[in-house]
Amino acid sequence: FLSTARMYVDAVEGSALRRVCGAFLDFDLRYGVDRDGIRVIEAKIGQQYVADYLGVSRLTVNKCPRRLREAKLIRKLDDAYWIPDKKALTSAMKLME
Repeated sequence: FLSTARMYVDAVEGSALRRVCGAFLDFDLRYGVDRDGIRVIEAKIGQQYVADYLGVSRLTVNKCPRRLREAKLIRKLDDAYWIPDKKALTSAMKLME
């Protein structure tokens, strides 16, 4: 329930990038598994999946995962994403408008 409530608030307020950060944190909580000492998100996370999850268009989230990877807030390992530092992602998310 709290995750759904947070997603609703994020859908109303905040930038697409901030909302995508919240989505990745939720994906880690729901789909994260340990693989060789790293917690990875096992679900296939594509632009359309994120857009459907947030209830927005794919164009809205088009560049967000790449920007998060460039900022080293999320990383890609093979075909799975992982969050190297959840505190850093949460802190960055709070600074985004």
